[in-house]
Amino acid sequence: MKHIGFVLLLCVTLQAHARTDTLQQKRKTSLIKSGKLVPLPMVYYTPETHVGGGLSIFSVFKTSQKDSMLNSSMARVAAHYTMNKQYWVEMTYSLIFPMSKYILTGNISYMKYPNYFFGIGNTTLDSDREQFDYYAGNFYSRVIRKIKGKAYLGVQAHYNSMSNLVVHSGGILASGKVIGASDGHSMGLGITFIYDSRNSIINAQRGTYLEISNLSHREELGSSFSFDLYRLDIRKYLPINESAKKVLALQGLVMAASQRVPFNRMPMLGGEALMRGYFLGRFRDNAMYVTQSEYRQTVNKWFGFVVFGSFGDVARSLESLDLKNTKYSYGAGLRIALNSKERLNLRIDYGRGSSGGLFYFTVGEAF
Repeated sequence: MKHIGFVLLLCVTLQAHARTDTLQQKRKTSLIKSGKLVPLPMVYYTPETHVGGGLSIFSVFKTSQKDSMLNSSMARVAAHYTMNKQYWVEMTYSLIFPMSKYILTGNISYMKYPNYFFGIGNTTLDSDREQFDYYAGNFYSRVIRKIKGKAYLGVQAHYNSMSNLVVHSGGILASGKVIGASDGHSMGLGITFIYDSRNSIINAQRGTYLEISNLSHREELGSSFSFDLYRLDIRKYLPINESAKKVLALQGLVMAASQRVPFNRMPMLGGEALMRGYFLGRFRDNAMYVTQSEYRQTVNKWFGFVVFGSFGDVARSLESLDLKNTKYSYGAGLRIALNSKERLNLRIDYGRGSSGGLFYFTVGEAF
């Protein structure tokens, strides 16, 4: 999928920031206390959607003004619609409560959108691509509690539904051999351990993030499928200079699923966060690993740039993962500050994989 996108009213947004800069100095406390809603209109084109447009509204705020060491929280609502009568609405949030004792994160979305399936495994071809259309609902929520220092323990839940699935005749999905290639839903519960010493959940300049978690889906919970998912995510943020305007961000991710996982819940490569340059789900299987690095530099108050690279692969099991069929991607991006104090950026990236490149337009960093 080739992306060409245009962000409208960007100049207006930046001018508004400039005009309110003086007011922010005079009314800094009240603005931080109440939060600030920032709208971001967008227009874009993709071969799958043709012309599309949307609006994101987000806010960065603190849940307590008395805790000077508390990191900022963030919430975002987005809605998009295309000329092909496709749409999706989404709400994401990360809330850090006073003294960082509890952290609540989540995502709620509903969409009618095209997708592509290339098959399962690490040797699938671009020519294997087949399109399928569906309605999907998604709910994910996690609450963790501080147990000691920067360590947290908590629970998580994930519900996903797929309905009105339409596949092309003669394709792999239409054969009936792929688990999940029909209407159904999954419901899972799990536990998670997190160590988080980052100085920001929005755009970290220093610190470490470690996540070990699982989700167990069972028919007893109302799920159409019974399977398990496991995740190990390690990130490190290293400031290169004293002002932290130059940062090296590193991530290593391993995911694994049991053998009866539906195809739309399999670990998969690609997308705006993992191995930019590949269509989300270009490669999928029961196990996956990805390592990626990103050099981030702030040029001035409003602009910055990044250079990134990654490699990874999927396999039938963790034991089968090797370097034989390793996939790679690389690219660069521009950062435009939407909230310079919190380092919340509009992200414009171009990533290139083995079969071409993709543009990405979104808010917030990849990891």
